Amino acid sequence: MADLIQGGNIRNDIITIQDPNHPSTAGLATNHNRTDKWYTYRDNVGLSPNYIVLATLDETHYIDDITPAYLSM
Repeated sequence: MADLIQGGNIRNDIITIQDPNHPSTAGLATNHNRTDKWYTYRDNVGLSPNYIVLATLDETHYIDDITPAYLSM
């Protein structure tokens, strides 16, 4: 499991489905809004060949007063 750096940032963000053929994402819209608690991790496990990325979060606007820039994903 990846090391958690920052958490508890509840906000509305856009989720993009990266693998629409996976059973857990089949039938979902390519992009959709979701309000949830987002976390920042030390490492991007999506870069590992051991994981399949099903969906991503646009992190370009993720930085705010709660999540300082040096803790960005």
